[in-house]
Amino acid sequence: MEPITEGKRNLISVLLDEYKIQTADDIQKALKDLFVATTELIREGDVREQPGHKKKGESSSSRCRNTSKTTKKTPDNILDIEDKIISMYAKGLTNHQISETIDDLYGLEVSEVMISASTNKLFPKIREWQARPLSAVFPIVFLDTAYFSVQENEVIRKIPANIMLGVNDRGRKEVISILVGDNVSGSEILDGLKNRGVKDILIFCADDSNGIRDSLAITFPKAEYQRCPAHRVRETLKDVSDKDRYSLKIREKRWDTVSPLYKFSSSVRSAIYSKNMLESLNSIYRRTNIQKSVFTDEMELLKSLYLSTSEVSKKWTAAIRDWDKIKIEFKLLFPGRLHK
Repeated sequence: MEPITEGKRNLISVLLDEYKIQTADDIQKALKDLFVATTELIREGDVREQPGHKKKGESSSSRCRNTSKTTKKTPDNILDIEDKIISMYAKGLTNHQISETIDDLYGLEVSEVMISASTNKLFPKIREWQARPLSAVFPIVFLDTAYFSVQENEVIRKIPANIMLGVNDRGRKEVISILVGDNVSGSEILDGLKNRGVKDILIFCADDSNGIRDSLAITFPKAEYQRCPAHRVRETLKDVSDKDRYSLKIREKRWDTVSPLYKFSSSVRSAIYSKNMLESLNSIYRRTNIQKSVFTDEMELLKSLYLSTSEVSKKWTAAIRDWDKIKIEFKLLFPGRLHK
């Protein structure tokens, strides 16, 4: 054991006075409290600017006058506290709920600002995920725009999230990208795929928003464009009267964007019919984030969607139903384009 220096004696004196230490248990609580406070200051990067930090030429006695009292407690192991915060955030808890839960479980007071700071550390991972290399060929790609409530300048408005889901060349589902915000163009979406290594798409299912159909003809000219079947059914039923539900006028108007579906077998049609994949994914997003009816900003929305995607993707370990049959059919209908 090293000798007790004058500096250590002064620190111990401050500790005894600050925490009114009488027992060994008091010492343990005090050390935990100091550990949490020090860790938080280091995390914030401003420990050298805090009143309790010793500057050059500053005496220990002057530090004693500047020491502020804290009341935080800590679990036995706080090193993984950020992981716990992110895990709860991924399960759809709000910052306030996370703060209350940590307080209930550990007696640790964690501010909502600290929770936001912890989850903000995800952004480098999100950028890396958004730029990751992709398969050269995607047999099926879905694009959908979902809307979420975001509060900006005390005004709540709907913000679009362009969600792209693909079936890769191994037959596995994969969320390709999530682009949050207004004015995301079709060319921006598709050029992003090109830049990440995608050379060909066999079937592209989407509504003709963002000018996606024209952009697809330029970026992936061989792709089969298919209007989202589920959306087309809803669109048809929305525009006809209850007594005339069998009207086919809307389908006839855009038959060229619907008809490709019917040249495929039932296995392929089942895979393409987006209600089976894309809408179930959107329902997971909404169910996971049901507590977050309004997001504080677009970045909070992006974090939530990314974490929900990470959670659901863990379950996508097998190919989609009837993939072997679908793959054979694709090789016959699109010769030379699907190599695996």
